[in-house]
Amino acid sequence: MPNDSEEISVIKEPVEIDTYSGQYQRPGERRPALVFLRGELLAVQIPLERAEVTLGRALDADIRVNDSRASRLHARISTEPDAETGVIRYRLTDLDSTNGTILNGKPIAQAFLQDGDKFEIGDQLIRFEMLDEIDREFQQQIHRLLVHDELTGLLTSKSFFSELRREAARAEAESMPFCVLMMDIDYFKEVNDTYGHLVGSETLEDIVAYSHNVGAAEVGLALGKRTMYDMVRRFGFGEETRVGLAGESSGILAPLASWNDTTLPTIAFGHSIAVTPLALARAYCTIANGGLLLRPRIVGEILSADGGVVHRYTAEVERRAISQHTAAILRRYLRAVVTRGTGNPTAQVAGYTTAGKTGTAQIAENGRYVSGEYVASFVGYIPAEHPRYVILVKIERPRGAIYGSEVAAPAFAKIAQMAMMHAGVLPAASRSVKRKAASKQHV
Repeated sequence: MPNDSEEISVIKEPVEIDTYSGQYQRPGERRPALVFLRGELLAVQIPLERAEVTLGRALDADIRVNDSRASRLHARISTEPDAETGVIRYRLTDLDSTNGTILNGKPIAQAFLQDGDKFEIGDQLIRFEMLDEIDREFQQQIHRLLVHDELTGLLTSKSFFSELRREAARAEAESMPFCVLMMDIDYFKEVNDTYGHLVGSETLEDIVAYSHNVGAAEVGLALGKRTMYDMVRRFGFGEETRVGLAGESSGILAPLASWNDTTLPTIAFGHSIAVTPLALARAYCTIANGGLLLRPRIVGEILSADGGVVHRYTAEVERRAISQHTAAILRRYLRAVVTRGTGNPTAQVAGYTTAGKTGTAQIAENGRYVSGEYVASFVGYIPAEHPRYVILVKIERPRGAIYGSEVAAPAFAKIAQMAMMHAGVLPAASRSVKRKAASKQHV
């Protein structure tokens, strides 16, 4: 612990800073701030707006530092005018800390801070700076880039869990209660974080795999209304499939001109739109077949009384909705849902590969969503590499569990398994045993 009480003071002119071109008088107001250069608060900028600010691990410290080497109340920064000149100075005082306060590499009891000085509290390295408006904005941008995901705007997973650990440690040290409630924007229903609805920094694949509504909303906002609307229409939503059945609905898709500020982000994760199961299955057929939107058929062929083929219907391509490359990327995303996302393991089928997407949507009646009433679904295909069947399971108003991963995905897996067995396609393990048996017969 430092015992030297001598003050260290070297004062510069208040608005004079060093630049590569010499001395430069910067116009504008410059205000004191602390910028963390090391530790969990890396790049955090904290303005010194009070006459006295304390730093330490304690909950009542003005600037709380989660560092085992820092004392509960480690140091204090006080603002005071010079008795002779009236110039405002900033005094850093060590508060009898266990490991001391290090200023520019030397332990101090107290010292006046200068622009650019660096001091250490525990393992935290902090720089004292006089910042103008441009400097402050620059530091904020650096902090945002370091701790926020560029796509979602949320805390990165590293920053989120660092914050979580820091708050949990403080609560434990102070014997305080600690609770975390994770929510998403799916009309404020509680989210089971087991399925990763709040994961922080994510790729587009992660957003699909973990059914991340916030991430999907951010993607929608980045695309814009026109692009989103055009893509929804290219997949056939908002129009009849022309399957040939009476009474078919075109679903509900509001005209672009009537979209409000909430339509774009919510339609990105499945709200503000209604589609028929057939239309949704057709959209997944489009992804599975490489990007072609097909006209669905109920009848495959017409046979005569003696079993001869009178007419056989062939595939009718309506248009290319997406490129083969884009379809391949989407298939990879949907495969991730089953291997590591919300469909893991409930949508998996032993001996086969599957891909698809879970869905949990609130039911709308009379223009409003009904609290506590949901539609759980899973739509996917099997096998994932060369899709043979697209299967959609929709459970309306499930009781008990409500999520598509819990309610619909297991039914999908069972139906998919039965469909493959009916087609005579054995699971991988059985095919392997059969090949080995055939091999022994040839020996």
